[in-house]
Amino acid sequence: MSSLRVEFNVIETIERPYGYQEKIIQYRDNPSKYKAIIKDGDLVAILGKRYKLIPNEQVIDIAREISEAMDLEFLYYLFGWRVYCVLKDNDIGVLVINSVDGTESLKCEALFYSDEIGIIPPKSITNVYRKHSESLEVSELYDIIPEVLNNSREYKGWFESLSNYKVKDYVDSLKEMVTILPKKYRNGCLEYTYFNPEYSIKDMYELIARRIWSNNIDMRTKINLYKSLNQIVAALGLAVML
Repeated sequence: MSSLRVEFNVIETIERPYGYQEKIIQYRDNPSKYKAIIKDGDLVAILGKRYKLIPNEQVIDIAREISEAMDLEFLYYLFGWRVYCVLKDNDIGVLVINSVDGTESLKCEALFYSDEIGIIPPKSITNVYRKHSESLEVSELYDIIPEVLNNSREYKGWFESLSNYKVKDYVDSLKEMVTILPKKYRNGCLEYTYFNPEYSIKDMYELIARRIWSNNIDMRTKINLYKSLNQIVAALGLAVML
């Protein structure tokens, strides 16, 4: 295995909260368009100078503050340099996502629960994605989170409506569609219809979602699997964009 070492000159160091630093760098004495993000002395990433650092810790603090003000259940998960905060009100919620290494925008996703299974529904215009540009203000979360929480309520109704559509009526199309999911998530998801004619698209969705949600994998991977699952429903013409 080979290694590569590159040295940069630091022309300015900017101290940020929560132990972060931004180091403006140049290469071979030439100005560059980049800066290094440092956390407690460790390199996080080298990103464009216009990238606005939003510390995960700040997102956690604000999300927790909002959850307390709205009397919501709060929890969060850290995966590397990414954070996923869940604000939950019984069977609906909001998933707040952020990163400090450029791998995620600041996002708020609609979220709801069915029998303790977390479900991330198809995208809507009220789900929010904010690039880490200079104009980004993390304080936007105070307005965004309540809005997306209401959206989650509407999507819960969409999910319940999937019980009106039976898998047997779509099984020929679904045989090909479900192959976009790995086998461990789709195995047997269509066979139930041969034993139970009332087996619905909601039942199928819930079966696959349970496998995704319960699997011990990175949250980012789970979100991508939900995207694939929602593509299947959308291809059937059943994904209502609210």
